[in-house]
Amino acid sequence: MMTSWTRAFGAACGCGVPGDDARRLANLLLCAALTAAPADDAETITRRVRDLMIDPRPEIRLSRSDWLSLARLVLKDVPVKRADAVDFDGWVRQFQQADPARKNLGAYATPGGFAAALARAAIPSPVGSSSRHVVDPACGAGSLLIACLDRLHPRRGTSRRRAALRLHGMEIDPATRELACLLIWMAAGAYPGDLAQIASNIRCDNALLHPWREERSYDVLVMNPPWESLRHKGSDAVQVAARDAILDRINEGRSGSEGLPNLYSAQGSGDRNLCKAFIELAP
Repeated sequence: MMTSWTRAFGAACGCGVPGDDARRLANLLLCAALTAAPADDAETITRRVRDLMIDPRPEIRLSRSDWLSLARLVLKDVPVKRADAVDFDGWVRQFQQADPARKNLGAYATPGGFAAALARAAIPSPVGSSSRHVVDPACGAGSLLIACLDRLHPRRGTSRRRAALRLHGMEIDPATRELACLLIWMAAGAYPGDLAQIASNIRCDNALLHPWREERSYDVLVMNPPWESLRHKGSDAVQVAARDAILDRINEGRSGSEGLPNLYSAQGSGDRNLCKAFIELAP
């Protein structure tokens, strides 16, 4: 399956699709192939890809023959036709390895074993837990949220679907956030009507700047924050702007929640690091 992702990504790049959109297209093609009926052909897969696109939508301009070629490539190589047999860890690794900017974002996938251990610590007993609302403010591709879903309701069925709709997250990178939505949807059972709700719960935003005090309350918080220094400016204009906005917010000394010290007031005078800011955000 991971060979399929790599081939789909390479083929999309070869068709002239820019890097981030090519990564999104590889995700969408593979997801469509894994969640469509086994008898579906390439044309059905290309239609399904468009159904799965989550805002912000990538501008993918491909000819009909290019779409069909990519779909056939993925269909040919996908060895399983069940979304519950997917190697999520391997998928996310391939996705991240194709992203040259992941180091600047401090974005590294949380391995499934670690995610499962953290989920067990956060949700010691699954009994009576399926109604809890779980949030990950640095959710990446959704590893921790999927592990929490396994704790909330390990078995397939309606209860697992309901539990999946109580998972919330935030991710700054649009392509990674879209992948998180797709993987959580597949882990929940891939019911067509659920994707829109999952996508509304997994938002594309900067968690360190988000007004969390205006949000609903959550029962469980899980997080493996990005570990990256804010010393280095980098060259990407979007990332530079995000970095500057975070530094401005850290230096503001504004309240984050009633009854707590001003948010980011405990950062100290050392190196500004995303990890330290997320740790202070958690309470």
